[in-house]
Amino acid sequence: MKNKSNIIYNKYIIKNYIIKKIFQAGIILKGWEVKSILKKNIDIKNSYININKNKEVYLINSNIFPLENNLIKNKNRKIKLLLKKKEIYYLYSNIKTKGYTIILISIIIKKPWYKAKIALCKGIKIYDKRSNTKYKEWKK
Repeated sequence: MKNKSNIIYNKYIIKNYIIKKIFQAGIILKGWEVKSILKKNIDIKNSYININKNKEVYLINSNIFPLENNLIKNKNRKIKLLLKKKEIYYLYSNIKTKGYTIILISIIIKKPWYKAKIALCKGIKIYDKRSNTKYKEWKK
């Protein structure tokens, strides 16, 4: 899954979630955020995606650390994501009815644009993780 265009990749998803479907979304960023992401000054480990009542999609809890010169007060702001209307309704219905979550996989560059790869996932239970490790030990 790692490409040259990937800037940041969330490696904790493979251990903790089962991925159902992957989407690409545009990101609305400020100038200092673009520079910080390019220098990999971002933490997406605990980030998740939320859809509000107006069917707007936001990236929450991703910390973008400013460069040394900038004194920015709001490092942990909601970042708006751009998706098609059908995709938003598909994600919203799966979250509300089936108990899925939406998580950021990676941030990529497609020429002049920054895009977010997001996934519709379901969390793995602790006993499933134990059975997976037990299966891997037996396989060795």
